[in-house]
Amino acid sequence: MVAINRIESDMPISNELLSPIKRKFKKAYKIALNVALIIKNYLEKDVPEDEIGYLAINIQRLINNV
Repeated sequence: MVAINRIESDMPISNELLSPIKRKFKKAYKIALNVALIIKNYLEKDVPEDEIGYLAINIQRLINNV
């Protein structure tokens, strides 16, 4: 997974859509926060908020397809 590689490598990421994602996809963002906590515990590294926004987009796509 590309996100895991970025987190492990401390690669910076920018997500200009973070604010709209948090507003529009509240449920997906909340789930992404929980996923980020699991990743943090597994990798022992913080997950950047911008990365959490990208996780939320992918989670929202899954929600839409259910």
